[in-house]
Amino acid sequence: MLYLLLIIMISSCFLSITILYKKHDFTSPLFITNSIWIGIAIVGIFVHHLFFEFSTKIFLIWLSWSLTLNITLLLMSSKNRKQTNRVYTVTLPNYWPYLLALSAYMLYEVIKLGLNGPHPFLLNIRLANIMGYPSPIFSIFSRMYPLFFTLFLFEITLNNNKKNRYSTYLYMMIFVLYSAGKMAILTPIICYVAIRARRGEINFIKLIPLFFIILIAMLILHYLRKSHGDITPLLQTLATYTYSPIIALGEVEPSSSLHWGENTFRLLYALSYAFGISDIEPINLILNYSHIPTPTNVYTAIYIFYKDFGQLGVIWGAFIYGIIYSILYNSFIKQKTISSIIYLSALTPITLSFFSETLISLLSTYIQILFYTFLIGLLYERRKNRYSTRLLQWRKLHSQSNIISTTANSY
Repeated sequence: MLYLLLIIMISSCFLSITILYKKHDFTSPLFITNSIWIGIAIVGIFVHHLFFEFSTKIFLIWLSWSLTLNITLLLMSSKNRKQTNRVYTVTLPNYWPYLLALSAYMLYEVIKLGLNGPHPFLLNIRLANIMGYPSPIFSIFSRMYPLFFTLFLFEITLNNNKKNRYSTYLYMMIFVLYSAGKMAILTPIICYVAIRARRGEINFIKLIPLFFIILIAMLILHYLRKSHGDITPLLQTLATYTYSPIIALGEVEPSSSLHWGENTFRLLYALSYAFGISDIEPINLILNYSHIPTPTNVYTAIYIFYKDFGQLGVIWGAFIYGIIYSILYNSFIKQKTISSIIYLSALTPITLSFFSETLISLLSTYIQILFYTFLIGLLYERRKNRYSTRLLQWRKLHSQSNIISTTANSY
C-alpha cells in the first residue's frame, strides 16, 4: 500500500509541473504517462489483495523508469502553444470506393472464419490469428493495416473529405472484428481524441464518459471472445488488465535473456534470421505466463529493457522513450501535417506503457507507418502545390480582367 501511495504522490508532482509550468494538455506524453500511473495505483489500492505483494524490487524498477522518463520529457519538451483550429482546403484523392470494396470482402472473410469453428465467434477469430490462419487473405489484411491506418490518421487530421474519412472508420471497425483484440479498439480512438483535442474541440471533462464507453466496449469484446469455461469475475478481469502487469514485472529476472538484447533489438534478430545471416529465431511477441497467483503475460513497457539489461537497461530505455516522445510532441504542437501524423501513430505505445511495450517490439509496423506517412504526405504536398498554382493563376486572370474592365470604363 505504501508504494502505491508513493507512486500517486510522485506522479502527481510531475503531473502538476506538466499542467502548471509546461502548460501541457492531455495530448502530452508527460500528462498521459503520469495520469495513467496515478490511475493504476488507485486501482491497485482496491485490488492489491488479489495479487502478490507490491515489493520493493518492483517499486525501485518503476522509480528508475518514472524519474528518468519524466525528467527527460521535462527538459526536452517545449511549452504548449495556443491551440488553433487549422483548416485544410486540399483533400486526398477519392479512394473510398476501393476501400469500401476491400472492407466488404474483408468482412465476408471474417464472418466466414468466425462461424466455421468450434468456439464462440470472436474466439475462433482470435485463435486463428494467434495460431496462424492458413488463408493468405488474412496475411494480406494484416500487411495492409499500416497503409489504411496511416490513411485514417491523415483523414482525421485533414478533416475535409467525409467519404474518405468514413471509409477509413469502417475499415478500422472491421479490423476490430478481424483482430478480435482490444488494441484495435483503443488505437484509433486515442488518435481521434488527440487530434480533436489539438484543434480545441474536446476537453478533459468530456473524456470521462468516453473512458467508460471505451471500457464497456472492451469488456463486451472480452466476454464475447472468451471460452465457455472462463468464469473469471469482472473485478478480477479489470484488475488483470490494469494492475497485474506491474506486479508481473516483479517476477522477471533481470538480464535473463538467452541472447544479448533479443527483446530490445527484436527487429534486427528478425531481419538477420529472415535473410539467413543468423540462425537465431526472433522471440515470440506472445510472452510466457507468470502466475501472480492468477496467470498473466504482460509486464509493462519496462519489461524488454529490464529482461535484456537489468536496472541500467530500464534507465536507458526510459531515456530513449523520453527523447523520442519529446521530439515527436515538439513537432506535434507546431501543427505540421506530417509531424502530427507521426505523433498520433506513436501515441498508443506511451498510453499503454503500463500494460506492455509496443513501440520497439512492433518497430517494423511503425517503420511501415512512417514510410506511408511520407509517401502520402508527398502526394498531399504535390496536390497542395498544384492547387496553390491554380489559385495564383486564377487570381492573376481575375486581376487582369479587373484592370481591363476598369480601363474600358474610363473610356
